[in-house]
Amino acid sequence: VKMLSLVVIDDEYLLRLGIPQIIDWNAMGITIIGEASNGEDGLALIKSLRPDIVLLDIQMPIMNGLSMMEAMKKEAIPSKIVVLSGYNDFEYAQIAMQNGAVDYLLKPVTQENLTSSMQRVKAMIAAEQETSQYRARLDQEISSIQHQFLRRLVLGEIANLSDIKKKIEMLKLPLELQDQVVIRICLDQRFVFQKLYSPEKIQEYWNTYEQGIKQCLLETGIFTGFSIPIDTGIQCLLLHPIDSHMHPDTILDTVYDCCNNFLLFMKSFSQVSFSIGISDICRNFHDISAAYQAAHSYSRQKFLPGRSSIASRVRNPFDEYPAEIQKTIQYMKANYFRDITVGSAAKALYISPSHLMHLLKKELGLTFNTCVTMVRISAAQKILASGHSSLSDTAQIVGYRDVKHFSQLFTNLVGVSPSVYCTLIQKGDTGDDSF
Repeated sequence: VKMLSLVVIDDEYLLRLGIPQIIDWNAMGITIIGEASNGEDGLALIKSLRPDIVLLDIQMPIMNGLSMMEAMKKEAIPSKIVVLSGYNDFEYAQIAMQNGAVDYLLKPVTQENLTSSMQRVKAMIAAEQETSQYRARLDQEISSIQHQFLRRLVLGEIANLSDIKKKIEMLKLPLELQDQVVIRICLDQRFVFQKLYSPEKIQEYWNTYEQGIKQCLLETGIFTGFSIPIDTGIQCLLLHPIDSHMHPDTILDTVYDCCNNFLLFMKSFSQVSFSIGISDICRNFHDISAAYQAAHSYSRQKFLPGRSSIASRVRNPFDEYPAEIQKTIQYMKANYFRDITVGSAAKALYISPSHLMHLLKKELGLTFNTCVTMVRISAAQKILASGHSSLSDTAQIVGYRDVKHFSQLFTNLVGVSPSVYCTLIQKGDTGDDSF
């Protein structure tokens, strides 16, 4: 059981000396952690130590007990105050109680009176803690029910507009009925990620993930909204602009910028990549599920595997790169199963091999062969996830004759071997877990 803490504030030296001796504080479950001889020092002590209980004299130099109680009340210091007073005066007691005192003891304080008072204060603190814990559990349960409803709404499991409105009202969700933007954020390699790290490291990363979403998207002062867990590593966000007059184009541009800030935030903690899709603006809740599906589709528009991406109807990851780089990656995606080289690619694109190598290094920081390997291994992940091809067939399909060489490249890029990957990936989920 947690010990409660107490400070004694009284200008009488003998009383401060006697209080620790008058009862068995340890048996009472209370520890005296400090004392002061005037209200000013006492207030500073309480601000610093934040005790559960304060034994406080009324008449003291510099700042009296009543002034000190007023200051504590103004600063919302939650300590329980038991007043010690040499005045058997109803008016004093009434003023003390009005300023937050929970008990009023007359001096000289007896062992019986002090013990009885401390037992009452302990019972009061225990009851408040129990109420606080109950409220916290209740808030948690309500939050869970709210998220369950929002998840069902996003996934299209609730379609009736009347039902949606009733549930929003019943659950007291501060959710606007129009102008919602739906965002889907997916951690790439989400299944492999859980295999590579310890439970503690994974939990630390999830906490950072949630912090990034809050800091960069939910608590910017630009939008209100909710973050809804969809699956491991996948979050759906519903965002509504605080400024009701914000132009639709500005809304979407700002959402894009916020998503980019999220990627920069996460990059400072880890090199793990994300795929983000942004819907158009929803005019009513009936369209939210379709908007989520659109955001899901956009999030699959990866420029290059292993690179974080943000996509919407009007912006895709290709737009960030020069036309020659776009055409080079498109060429790789269309021909990865062939024996392609920097020479064959350059010829197809009507540029010199040296110029192409320079461009890839400048724009992507990668060699031609590295890019081809990334495209091939990403394709292999999708094939293996479908469950329809063996390891050797998959290697052949993506352009490798040597299965052992393919397995080594796969392991180096993905982090686990092809066989381990097959046990981790969910069958049929071929779009969210490539590196």
